[in-house]
Amino acid sequence: MSESAPTSVPERPGLSTEETVAYQNRELGKQLLAMESHYAQRMRIAGTPCDCGATKHLLYLEQLCLETIPMVADPSTYEEIVSWVREAEPKSTEAAARSGRHDEEYPVLSG
Repeated sequence: MSESAPTSVPERPGLSTEETVAYQNRELGKQLLAMESHYAQRMRIAGTPCDCGATKHLLYLEQLCLETIPMVADPSTYEEIVSWVREAEPKSTEAAARSGRHDEEYPVLSG
């Protein structure tokens, strides 16, 4: 039985750090846009309080920033977003939306 020669798979170069950061920034933009909309709607969908702020978008924003910080020379913007997320998170739960305590604050967070 003869051994077949291994097939050569051409190597595909990986993404550069710059390409990865560009991807991360686009994802951050999408999540910030989603939160802008949720806050403008006072954390409600069709008048019903939603849980998507703290449990989805903010968590993803924090993760993206923490992942990107070591890739950039000046992480201050990412650190600022992480700080903002941690401040906004308790106000962005379904229970907080249901309470109505932050209804006047949500449109400000939208900006």
